[in-house]
This record gives sequence, structure tokens and C-alpha cells, in this order.
Amino acid sequence: MSDWESGPFVKRLVDERYGGRYTVRLGPQWTYVDRDDVQLPDHGWKLHVSSRAEDFAATAARTVPFLLEVGCTFKLASTSGVLTAMNYGNETPAGVGNGLDARSRLRNERRVLTACEGVPGVPAFIDHFAHGDDEFLVTTDVGDQDLAYRVGNQGAMLRAGTPVSPGFTQLVAQLARTLLALHTRGVVMRDITPRNVVLGADRAHLVDFGISALDGLHVPGGTHGYASWDQMRNGPATPSNDHYSLGMTLAFAATSLSPVVDETEAEVPAQRALQSLTSILGSRHAPFTDLVAELLQGTPEQATAALRTLANEDWAARTRATPRRQSMPTADPVVLEQQVLDQLLWEVEHRQLRQPASAFANVDGSIYTGSAGVGLELLHHRHQPGVPELLHQLAEHTVRANTRIDVPPGLFLGSTGSHLFLAQLRQAGFDVALPAIPAVPYNVDDEHDDIMTGTAGVGLGHLYLADVLGNPTHLDAARACVDNLLAKTEMTLSVALDAGLPEEIDTDPSASYSHGRAGVIDLLIAYTARTGDPDVRAAAQERSQELRNRAEVLIRRARDPRAIPLSVSWCQGLAGIGRTLLHAAELFDASEFTATAVSAAEACTAWIPRLGGLSQCCGLTGVGGFLIDCARHTGDDQHQRAAHAVVPQLLARSHGPDGSPLFVNSNRQDAPWSWATGNAGILAFLRRLNRPDTPEVVPYSHLPLRTAGHPADRPALVRS
Repeated sequence: MSDWESGPFVKRLVDERYGGRYTVRLGPQWTYVDRDDVQLPDHGWKLHVSSRAEDFAATAARTVPFLLEVGCTFKLASTSGVLTAMNYGNETPAGVGNGLDARSRLRNERRVLTACEGVPGVPAFIDHFAHGDDEFLVTTDVGDQDLAYRVGNQGAMLRAGTPVSPGFTQLVAQLARTLLALHTRGVVMRDITPRNVVLGADRAHLVDFGISALDGLHVPGGTHGYASWDQMRNGPATPSNDHYSLGMTLAFAATSLSPVVDETEAEVPAQRALQSLTSILGSRHAPFTDLVAELLQGTPEQATAALRTLANEDWAARTRATPRRQSMPTADPVVLEQQVLDQLLWEVEHRQLRQPASAFANVDGSIYTGSAGVGLELLHHRHQPGVPELLHQLAEHTVRANTRIDVPPGLFLGSTGSHLFLAQLRQAGFDVALPAIPAVPYNVDDEHDDIMTGTAGVGLGHLYLADVLGNPTHLDAARACVDNLLAKTEMTLSVALDAGLPEEIDTDPSASYSHGRAGVIDLLIAYTARTGDPDVRAAAQERSQELRNRAEVLIRRARDPRAIPLSVSWCQGLAGIGRTLLHAAELFDASEFTATAVSAAEACTAWIPRLGGLSQCCGLTGVGGFLIDCARHTGDDQHQRAAHAVVPQLLARSHGPDGSPLFVNSNRQDAPWSWATGNAGILAFLRRLNRPDTPEVVPYSHLPLRTAGHPADRPALVRS
């Protein structure tokens, strides 16, 4: 059968019957359908509907109209080919629906659990029955929290400066003893992952034996990152499969870093895991790192010996005469910048610009994930071969994308960002058509204040456009946005600050750069720097002080062992908030803002070895950009060294070998070329690391971060 696509089908239904109620987003794996007027909570219930690939179109024809009519938010596989891969189960065995493949796994699990009767750490088989066309397996309840949830909510279970906890020692020993018992029974589990380790009241259990092997029989499959290279290529089931999976699971528990996936060489994920263990834990926990190394890279005999050692709860006190060491990878940042640029140019030409008309990329001219963000970065590389031609194509793409749909006027996600790219392209001497740009901003009574889609971003965009185009009406538009924010947010800011932070919250979206007050304040600072307006200056100073107070709380939170990576991110964490504080320090020449920004930078630096995401928005390179700005502002080499420490961490998360690194997986990332989540953002960081005087993708023309070693190449601040 042909590969049926769900995106065009859903888009047609939405356009015909539900215009303005839904947004349809198309990715390589999923078609997402979101209600425009509903914000989903972080946690809640969801229902799964299963289908065979050959019935996918018919199933969608019956379910999608109903879901749209009753107002659901939902997603479905992007194509029947993708659904086939999901049902086959090699990607995520536990996610397979109740089709023939799922029944095979269920029956295999019953067979394996029966053989494992009495093994501690394995659920007991109770019943297996059919109801209609479906089958159900009943086992004992071993707990309601898995290892992935525990680490995700409470942080890594090992710390460099603290001894191994009795709880972690016991967890490791219990898993090792269970695995040894399984192998004695002739069972190879083949799917040891953090989600399949359940932490019960009395002990840890392994669950989900659907692809396990017994008596030479098993169902194909494995979980990417946790299954070995050989297993994912349908090699024979051996105890080495479990040694490897346990090693990767223990590395995750110790560091909270998930394995790299889709490796291009067999040893890459194991090498990356050991590099991270060494970098994060240091010599204090060398015995643990050595034992994990034996599981991942040792011979079958060495791995079995390591498993027996881990089964005894005194393993943490043991030492080795010649401990293993896995040094962090290194690379010349200039060479790395060129490598990422080459990857980006290929992706833009072959993946972004050549996607089918139904793809979301063809209606995305934004800075965040679309052609404007890529174009703004490539402007800094316009003298490289092939880049000028690609910039012309991106300009045409941006104009076309903004005419195909009704684009909101936001800066990072909207038409203002698109206009900024086209205007800067014109300013750089490119002969491109510039669409009419509204000199009066959109309805400034819009409820969204933020920098991404709302009033603050539109105001910043018009400030930049006023300089680029030399048109003072854009300065008037920026002032309209400023007045709106001053009228709307004064009370909201005070109430939110007085409310305090609940203990269980690691980030504070209301203070964040992307959707909170840090982005709003950045507009007030930039407008003051551009105009010298005393009233706006006073408001900006007051709100900057409030933000500084909140940042001090968030810095303490980010240093807590239970903190999450987003606590130091550009979008929701200290990297974004810190940049606004640097701008405040520049404008008001106030050391207290610098001091808090430096504390935020130190908290970000401590997180570098534990950041698994590499993106500008939520991950490592967004943090790196903030550290570059701190170095320029303070002239302190420690921040420059910290920014350079991002490079080996980038390499330690690459799914390609050190000489040919790959940072973004094009098959698992909806916009692998983008500024926010893809290679354009990584390239922006490397460019600024190599040439610190160059600006970010969204420029800050009125607030140059200057030191004695970095003369300003932009207008000086206007001070009242």
C-alpha cells in the first residue's frame, strides 16, 4: 500500500470546519492537533487508540472528526509507514498497541514470567485471558513509581562531592541479583530501562518481559540508547544484552543523563555514557564508573564478574589497582563551527526547503523553528560558499510561509521576526522583496505579554526595525507596546512576586525570559537605552530589581540536587533571566545586577556536565551564550573558560564519533535545522564563542555588552 499521510487529511478537516479553533503541527513522527484556546496541564489522563497500518486511514476517518467535534487535543502517527515502525516495536516496545505484535509480546511475557516464578524482583504471573479480540496479562502490583520518574523528579542518585547513599547501593545490588537469577533460569530480559525498573515499597523490580528471550525464542525489539548495537540489529539474544542495558540504566540513575541514540558507530553510546560519568562524578566514584565500564565494554566474562560484584552491597567500597578513565572529547571550536555549518546547509537545502507542501516547515517563517531564524544566523556566514544563494531561497520561503496562513505578530514565533530577517537581509545588500510591515502594532490589548508571541516581543521587533529600516514610525509602535505593558503588568508582577514559590517548583515560568517578566523587562530596558525616556527608565529599574530578587531564589533552587535542567535554560531558567540582569547592569551601571547575573552564571556552569539537551531554547548552547555575555560584561576569564567547557559537553552528547560529530538527530527532531532546537542554534553559539563581538541571532543593538578587550561596535547607551 502507499504511505498514507495523516497531516493533509487533518489539516483539510480543520480548515473546512474548525478554522481558528485548532493548530495543526506536522513532524516526522507525529501530526499534532492542539486546541488554540486550551492550555493542557503538565500531567493528566490520556487515551490510546490502536490501529494496524493497513487500517490507519479508515481508523482516522472515524476517530478524527469525532475528536475535533468534542474539542480534544490529540496526536496521531504522521504516516502509515511510521505507524508500521511503531507497531513493530523496535523503537519503543512498550508503546505497541493491541495488534498481532502486541499479542505476541503478551504471550511471550507469560511464558517468561512462568519460568521466573519465585525470582525476587520479578512480578508474579496471575492470569492471562481474552476479551473479544484483545488479550490481557495480570501480574502482581510491584509499585507505582519507576526509576525514570524518580530521577526526573528528585535528580541524579550520585553526586561528586558526597558518598554513595545506602539507597543507591541497595538499588544496584537488587537489580544485579535479579539479573543473575534470570540468567540462571535461562532468561535474557533484553529491555532493562529506567521505565522498566519499578521502585516498590520493599525493593526494586524489573517489569515488561515482552521481548525477553527464553529457550532460544524471543520477540525482536529493544529500546534505543539502552539496547546494544547488536540487539537493535536483531543479533542473537545473550546475557551481554542485559549487561549493556543495565550499565546504561545505572549510568542514567547516577547522572540523570539519558543515553545518546541513533549512533553511527557501535561503541559511541557506551563511550558517551562513560565520559559523562567521569566528568560528573570524578575520582570519588571511580569504583562505580569502572564497574559500569565493565558492563558496557568488557568481555562477557568481565561483565559477568562486574555483575557479581555489584550484587554485593559493599561494591562502593571496593577499589581497583588500575581504574579505567574515559577522558572528555576535545575539538577546535573553529573546525567544529565549520562542521556544523556544513551540516546546516545540507539540512536546509534537502530537508527544510524540499519538504512536501503539507509539511509544517512550509508554513513556518519564524525565528524560533522556521526560515527566519536560520536566515538570521546564516547572515553571519554570508561569505561562505553557497550561503548567499541559500539566503535568497530562505527569504522567498519566509515570504511564502507568511502568506499561506494567518501568522500572529510575535517576535520569535510570528511575523515580526520574519520581517526582521528580511529587513536585515536588505540592509546587508541582498536584493529581496520586503513585504509591507505594519507601522502600527497589532491589537495591543492582546492578552499575551511575552517575548515569544506577545506584546514584549513585538515591541522589541519594532525597536530593531526602526534602526534597520530607519523608519521612526516603528519607534512609535514600540512605544505603544511599552505603554500597554506598563499599564497591564505592574500589579501582576507585584502579586506574583509576593506569592512566593512552592517548594516543589524548580522553575518559575512567570519570571522566565520566554513567557515571563524577564522578557517584558528586556523590552523596557532596550526602549530606555534607545530613547532615554525617564518614566520608562524608572519602571524598568523597579522591575529589574524585583527580577533580581526572584533570581536569587531561583539560583538557590538550581543548586538543589532535585533541580531539573530547565532551571538553567534560556527559555525558563537562569540563562534567560541572567541575560536580562546583564542588560540591567549595563543600563543602570549597577553592581548588584552584575553580582546576581554572575551567581546565575556560576549555577549554570555547574550544570554543564549534566545537560543532555543541546538546544538554544532549553539546553546547553543557550546556557553557553549567556556565559559568553557574562565574559564580555565582566572581563572575567572564568566565564570564558566556562563557555569553552560547553564544547566538550557538546561532543560528549554527539551520536557521531569525535571526528564527525552529530548533534541533532534529523529523524527524531521536528525542526533539526532550526535556531531554537536545531543546528542553527548550535552554530550561533559556536560562532559567538569564536567571535565574541558578534551578536546573537536576535540582536541587541542598544545594549552592547562591552569590556576593555571588546570595543563596542554599536551605538553607545543613551542615558538620562
